[in-house]
Amino acid sequence: MNNPGKVAIIGGGLAGSALAHQCKQNGAYPIIFERENALARAASGNDTGLVSPRISAEMDRYAHYFSIGFQSVVRLFSDITQDGAADVAWNQCGTMHLVVDDRKKKQFEKCVKNWGWDKKDMHILSKEDVSKQAGIALNHDALFLPLSGNISPRKLCAYYARDAQLHLGQDIGDHMLGDLDADIIVLACANGLNNFELARHIPFGAVRGQVTQVRGGQLSASLRCNLNYAGYCTPANEDGLHMIGATFQRWLGHTDIIAQDDLDNIDALRAVAPDMAGGLRIAGHRAGLRCSVRDYFPVVGHLGRIGGKDVYISGGHGSHGIISSHMAARVIIDEIMGREPALPEATLRALSPHRFL
Repeated sequence: MNNPGKVAIIGGGLAGSALAHQCKQNGAYPIIFERENALARAASGNDTGLVSPRISAEMDRYAHYFSIGFQSVVRLFSDITQDGAADVAWNQCGTMHLVVDDRKKKQFEKCVKNWGWDKKDMHILSKEDVSKQAGIALNHDALFLPLSGNISPRKLCAYYARDAQLHLGQDIGDHMLGDLDADIIVLACANGLNNFELARHIPFGAVRGQVTQVRGGQLSASLRCNLNYAGYCTPANEDGLHMIGATFQRWLGHTDIIAQDDLDNIDALRAVAPDMAGGLRIAGHRAGLRCSVRDYFPVVGHLGRIGGKDVYISGGHGSHGIISSHMAARVIIDEIMGREPALPEATLRALSPHRFL
């Protein structure tokens, strides 16, 4: 195996901090450069995020990434919680992917058949069983993932980066990369990636998402698992607050709060759980700009060289950033150390930053 030495990581959100954690686990020395004065100030800074894979009908090169990544993060989060290593607010409550139309029904049935997971870890529930499992009345069948849950991305970034050398409030420009005191450089700065010449050929774009914190009543307090539909809703936390969301707006490039977005988030929940949505009161909100690419698959791997140093990239993680950033970190550290990859060759090619050339 190779000795990775010092790894300079540009970006202190989920992508950068997840890589810092993998570096420490594998004998490397991570150095995070974050232009803000704290970690996770952008899209990675939500208080609550769903941990559930991107569901697809086939176990193709894309599904391998999210299937393996999901199982890997679930093990990690369980270990963190059991060891009492940190408070990352991991709540393994399960997730119901509701069958809202015939297309979803067919997709979920094929997913169960083709993904090959153990039945106890992924199965279809009838309307009656959905209501029993969820704790509230719902008029939908669902794909249920009992190992799924929710976590605090903000707290997770702090845990990931706790043993890294941090340089906060430091904006690293393209011209500075070659002079960094590091053996390897990883670009992991989300919507700042196109500021670097090596990454300018990659069609990154910002997708605005607003989440809404709501305070519920006696009915909503009975919800026991995450709901996923044309949006999502988490069970109430210890403060009695649910997180619902999220909007998806490619045409907006700001993070100002939009009052209508809160109402739209509640309306999306009302479409599947009208009784529960009726008693909700808005208690907070947050907007962020997710980094995505046109094929909705992340960009991970060796990017090139600068100043005699190898440069890697981890970006475009979109709305599945918790799982995707963790798996990207595993891919990069395996490549740096010359290890056998955890993913099929077809998936690694699909992740490659050179696929757009």
